[in-house]
Amino acid sequence: MDKKLSNLNYIRTKTYQRNDKIFREVFNEKTLSKKLLSFEINPYSKIKTILNIELSCILIYLLLKTKLSANFITIVGVFWTLTGVILLSLFDNFLFYLGIIILFLKLIPDYVDGQLAFFQKKISFTGHELDGWAGNMGTIVIMSGFYLYGIRNNPLGDLDIFYSLFFVVLFFSFSDLRLHLSKFKKSYFNKNLGTHVSGKKLSKSNKLIKKNKTNFLISILKFFHFDGGSRYTDFLLILLIIEKNYTDLNIFFIFPLIWSFTYFLTFLKSIYLTITK
Repeated sequence: MDKKLSNLNYIRTKTYQRNDKIFREVFNEKTLSKKLLSFEINPYSKIKTILNIELSCILIYLLLKTKLSANFITIVGVFWTLTGVILLSLFDNFLFYLGIIILFLKLIPDYVDGQLAFFQKKISFTGHELDGWAGNMGTIVIMSGFYLYGIRNNPLGDLDIFYSLFFVVLFFSFSDLRLHLSKFKKSYFNKNLGTHVSGKKLSKSNKLIKKNKTNFLISILKFFHFDGGSRYTDFLLILLIIEKNYTDLNIFFIFPLIWSFTYFLTFLKSIYLTITK
C-alpha cells in the first residue's frame, strides 16, 4: 500500500478534490467552494457534505488498514440504512435518536466506497452497478420505515387499510419498470471521474426551461414524492423529532398517504413510457 495512504491529511485532501470534481462536472454545483455566502451554494448542503466527508475520511483511513473491499462497503451501506430504520421503529428513546443519527448520515457509505475503491485502485463497473442497486434499495428501505412509522403514529387508530396501502406501495416501488429495463437506465460509468453518472448535467438555463414546461400539479406531486433525496429525508427526520416531543402533533402520517398516491402514479408512468417509447 502507498505510504501516503497512512496519512489522514493526504486522504482528506484527495477525498475533497475528488468530490469537488464530481460535484462540479456531474451536478454542475460548487458545493465545496470556499465561498459559503455565495448564492450559487446552499449553506446546508455545504455543511452536510463537509460533515459526511470528514467522517468518511476517518472510516477510509481505518478501512485502508484492512482487506475489506469497496463493494463490501456498498452492501454494508444498505444494512446501515436498514439498521437506522429498525432503531427508529423501536419504542426506546435512545435507540430512536440513534436511528435518526444513522439515517441522517446515510450517505457516508456512499462517500466511503467510491473513495476507497479509488485509493485501492479497484474502481470497476461492478461497483458502479452495486451503487445503483444500493441507491434503489436504500430509498425503498427508508420509505418503508417512514411509512410504517406513520401507520403506527396516526390519530385515526390501528386501521388495516394502512397496512394494505403499505404493501401496495411496496409493490409499486419495486415494480417500477424504469428500475429494471435497460432502455431507462440513464446512469453510466465515468472512468475519468471514477464514479457513476446519471445523464448529462444541465445548465441553469436548461433547468429553468425544463421547470417552466412542467405542469404545476405534476411539480407538486414530484415535490412530495419520496425519492430518497437527502434533503427530503432530513426534513422528515426533523419532523419526526418534533412529533416525538410534541405528542399532540400528529401530521407525519400524511406523507405516507401522499406516497400511496405518488408511487401508484410513478408505476403507471413507467408502464406508459414502456409502451409508448
